[in-house]
Amino acid sequence: IGEDGVLDIVRMLHGTKPQAAVNGTQPDSGAGDAATGESAVESGVESATESGAASAPAADDSAGAQVASVLPYKDVRIDRVRVSDGTFRFSDRSVTPPFATALTGLDVRLDAMSLAPDARPALEVTARLDGQPLSLKGVANPLIKPMYSDLTFSMNGLELVPLTPYALRSVAYPVERGKLYADIRFVTENWVLDAKNKFFVEQLMLGERDKRPDAPSIPIKLGLALLSDSSGNIEIDLPIKGRLDDPKFLTGGIIFKAFVNLIFKVVTSPFALIGNIVGGGGDDAQFSVFEPGSAVLNESQQKSLGTVVEFMHKKPKLKLEIAGFADPDTDPEGLVTVSVRRAVQAAKYQDLSRSERAATSVVDVQVTPDEYAGYLEDAYDAVPEMADDPRPRGLFGFKAQPEAVMEQFLRAQVKVSPEVLDELAANRARAVQEALLALDPSLAPRVSLVGAGRKPVNKPGVALHRAELGVR
Repeated sequence: IGEDGVLDIVRMLHGTKPQAAVNGTQPDSGAGDAATGESAVESGVESATESGAASAPAADDSAGAQVASVLPYKDVRIDRVRVSDGTFRFSDRSVTPPFATALTGLDVRLDAMSLAPDARPALEVTARLDGQPLSLKGVANPLIKPMYSDLTFSMNGLELVPLTPYALRSVAYPVERGKLYADIRFVTENWVLDAKNKFFVEQLMLGERDKRPDAPSIPIKLGLALLSDSSGNIEIDLPIKGRLDDPKFLTGGIIFKAFVNLIFKVVTSPFALIGNIVGGGGDDAQFSVFEPGSAVLNESQQKSLGTVVEFMHKKPKLKLEIAGFADPDTDPEGLVTVSVRRAVQAAKYQDLSRSERAATSVVDVQVTPDEYAGYLEDAYDAVPEMADDPRPRGLFGFKAQPEAVMEQFLRAQVKVSPEVLDELAANRARAVQEALLALDPSLAPRVSLVGAGRKPVNKPGVALHRAELGVR
């Protein structure tokens, strides 16, 4: 018992300087005011010392006296601890505005706690936090090192608006609306913490960003928009595992750090969520890779964009941005090849009846291998005569030449400039936009094109002759 008349449990058990006194109070912390509690504690304590330990001789008299004064007990058993209808108040003036809260109706049952390494004291805590129920149940032995616990924690409907001081400090946004529900299972054993955290956030709404120069820069609004369902609710599974004797693991709020990591993960790879939400798609839905030189979507790409539309339905706060790109290494040759193909298709298109032409387009015209030579010759002949024209003339126009010669002539007519590549990139973006709006015209206010200044996402293995989606 110390000079203040307080039973010093920690020093009694381990011979170390106490960090807290067991008298119903918590020492003042740097975070704010002292938290006070009202409790009724009923306990039974049994102890036994090592036989003769207190009087054992030491090599050095002064050192021996010091060791004897703090020698820990061999065992201490606390049969039961009870708190009935207690109150625990907490205030924190380190945040702006100051924060205050209270646990009321606090009931605690802790049975059979001891220093035995295999002791598994039963713990049950129920209370109301700002009027909302919470509970902590399982087993926990804080007297042994490393501490053992296997506990489940649940909380229902905690109002998040009062937590605005911490939201401003941590993410630079005030909370205007929202409730938190939590179900947590955590085990600590052999210095390892293994926690399974499930959170449900109902109708979370943040206000305007804090204008302070030193306010944290976290893409929280975009992250929450990606995580929210169509009703504006968020459901998160956030497993955490690490060593309690690792200072890096314990630095800062463990759950908050995990949450911030999750936010950055979904913001940097937003389309990875598609597979979990609507099935299929995934990161591939972000990119529409075109044939070199082409701005025409294939059937697979159309299907992938269908999953994007479903994703947008489930994320009503999101907006899509579409950027098109051209590959300076492969698109010039591709443009030449596609241009020759279009000339042959156009030749056949002209052979179609008026009704057939009305029902199709040049890019959709199919030219069979047997038809190719004939329509290639028509395309070759359709190029207007020019000065120093290399084509030999016949009685009724230009003479037919071998296929390779006619193809080479048509290829020579295609001039690829930087402006042509820019136009190809823009056409690719427009093709994706038109495909999305054809699937759902109501998305028009939420789907926009971005200019040529956008840099492509660094995605190894995805060709640059593409269009890509972004979210905001």
